[in-house]
Amino acid sequence: VLMAYRAFSFRIAIGCVVAAAASAPIAFIANSLLSRQLPVTIIVPDALAFLSVIWSKFTPFWEYRFNAALDFAYFFIGNANFFLLVTGIAGAAFLSVSRNIIQRRIAATLFVGSCAMFASFIILRGFISFPSLPEYERTIYADRMAEIAFLFLFVLSIYAIQNAVRIIAAFRSPLLIFTVLLGISLAASVHVYASYPRNDGYTPYHGYTIAQTDIDAVRMIASHADGAEFIVLANQVVSSASVREYGFRRYYQVPADAGMFDQFYYPIPAGSPLSVLYREMLAHPSRSVAERAMKFVGVSKAYFVVNRYEPRFRTIIEMAKQDADDVYVIGDDSVTVLYYELKL
Repeated sequence: VLMAYRAFSFRIAIGCVVAAAASAPIAFIANSLLSRQLPVTIIVPDALAFLSVIWSKFTPFWEYRFNAALDFAYFFIGNANFFLLVTGIAGAAFLSVSRNIIQRRIAATLFVGSCAMFASFIILRGFISFPSLPEYERTIYADRMAEIAFLFLFVLSIYAIQNAVRIIAAFRSPLLIFTVLLGISLAASVHVYASYPRNDGYTPYHGYTIAQTDIDAVRMIASHADGAEFIVLANQVVSSASVREYGFRRYYQVPADAGMFDQFYYPIPAGSPLSVLYREMLAHPSRSVAERAMKFVGVSKAYFVVNRYEPRFRTIIEMAKQDADDVYVIGDDSVTVLYYELKL
């Protein structure tokens, strides 16, 4: 009877893993069928490349940049997944032999949840593609599933570390205890460092967020349009500022590969037809691109927003303002808005 119960419990666990793993892919496919906002396609991955992607989540990392502090910090940052996997399995093992049935159930739930999320990552990363998104954003949803899988392991990892410290403390060796406490302190310091945006020799990050000048530019555009229909070609930061100020107030029906697409009047989401035109405007700033965007959406006014931190900032503005109808400078030259009106 006990063996039958355990077999039944095992089947339930496997069923939970399969159901949880399939839930996110099924949700994306259903959304693609019901809405054209985020179409998906089913693909067959290259086996070796796919296995390489999965293995990369656990591959030990070590790199020298001749900076002892950063090399040490990025050793922990780069191997975080590997450490979580090892300590998470150890934590699950500790809990699985516990006499407390609640602890055993917690261990099973966390481990099963981690397996389910990682299986979901494998399905999304290997067999489902998001063609409407830019190439560099197509793996975001799958990678989030992997992150959630490691979050489940994190809880088990804490339990494993707690038990390891208890075992080491039983030896009553001051040197050993000091070494363990030093290691935990350094790991905690690295964790704090890794939790914030970084711009160092390993990770260049500029931390662009919504600034007051972005909000001022959005307000100026809304005031200048004076109730008329218009579109804005701007980056994701300025687009986010528009959502913050005015919400999702205006959409246009535009043609897309899968039929008609509800296009927001700012270029979001990334990969939308308007965001493609915005990137083209950055690469080749001209009235012809702006007019093509206006005709595509069906409006007579367009605003091209260029932030000072954009590469080729001066060149883009000089080229764009040659045939723009008007140019507005926001703040201390942080944001430039170029206005185009479709001549009928």
